Amino acid sequence: MFLRLLWSLLGLFAIIGRKNMENFNTSLFVSLVECFLLFVYLSSPLIANRLGRIYLPLGLSVASLGPWVENLILLINLPIDNIITTHPTGISVSFLYSFFLFMIQMQMAFFLLIPLVLISWQYKLKWVVFYTFGMTGLDIFQIFLFSRSHQDQIGIMPWGASAMTGIFLITGYIVNRLSNDQKEINRRLSHHAETLEHLTTSRERNRIAREIHDTVAHTLSGLAVNLEAMNALWDKDSRQAKDILQQSLDVTRNGLIETRRAIQALRAGPLEDLGLLLAIRQLAISSADGYALKLTLNLPPKITDLDPAVEQCVYRIVEEGIRNICHHAQASQFSLSLQYKDNRLTMELTDDGIGFKNTTFETDDHYGVKGMRERAEAVGGELYITSHKKHGTTIRFVIETEQK
Repeated sequence: MFLRLLWSLLGLFAIIGRKNMENFNTSLFVSLVECFLLFVYLSSPLIANRLGRIYLPLGLSVASLGPWVENLILLINLPIDNIITTHPTGISVSFLYSFFLFMIQMQMAFFLLIPLVLISWQYKLKWVVFYTFGMTGLDIFQIFLFSRSHQDQIGIMPWGASAMTGIFLITGYIVNRLSNDQKEINRRLSHHAETLEHLTTSRERNRIAREIHDTVAHTLSGLAVNLEAMNALWDKDSRQAKDILQQSLDVTRNGLIETRRAIQALRAGPLEDLGLLLAIRQLAISSADGYALKLTLNLPPKITDLDPAVEQCVYRIVEEGIRNICHHAQASQFSLSLQYKDNRLTMELTDDGIGFKNTTFETDDHYGVKGMRERAEAVGGELYITSHKKHGTTIRFVIETEQK
């Protein structure tokens, strides 16, 4: 679009002040209007949301028909008689016309290559063939209209249409093959990432199971044995029963210590190693890079001495929100901001994805909303979620807290 706009502006400047400007101003006007309309069309998210699946095909149709209409107007207004009377001596008129008309065709083919590449990249090969022969048919229609009044001047124009067809088919086939190869690579990478994620989850579950077995299970097993022995000796030997009771209390205390240690080990490792700000930054950047998303970060230079429970809550909410963006939102970008001012901590996570209805997300466990709300309530904070279909989602967590 910008290339066509630049080309049209250069053409406009080139003919200003010439006597035959009226023969070309209509074509340039059509080109400038088309570029402006395409700019508005492609720059409006509202139009994209309203049109949905037909947004791209409609834009490609306008981008394809624009150069053809411009070319048709240029041929209709072509000053043939002037060229015949003013052509340089020693140059064949037939050759001059053939070359001039061939260049007009190639100009149109050049601007049509951009829609062709987009079609080849986004759609199947059959649509590339359909587009190629469709535009070739329109080009032949131009030749037919021109040949009705200038039968002896069409020269090499049919050969130009044939050349355009060959170039389009070869270019479309190559781009389409590259697109398919890229999609296959992305599919394999996505499958590999999912497999790795499942494997990591499975290993983490096994580790948690071992921790529970080595702490809670052992403690409860020892308590059960001691309580059975104490119950058997309670009436016969109260002194020994009291000794067993004391052993049970010691086992309980040790088990509680080990359980707390295991829970501490299960907490978010990045928080312990990096702190809240660096952990959130690393999480956001790695997720954005892994899923090719544009990221906007707005974090303060430092936040010190926050309650660990609040840090844990913020990190987990951000983690769940980013996970939803990467796996479900179909977003192209997201932003994350964190502010701490006047004992008020505010976190906001926004994406431009497909969103979901506000009337349904409260009960949709798939998005982890319930878990995020429970975490927020556990530390005395408030969680606000706003989302609309095809207009993205915003998660906002606010808590009034005192520094330690």
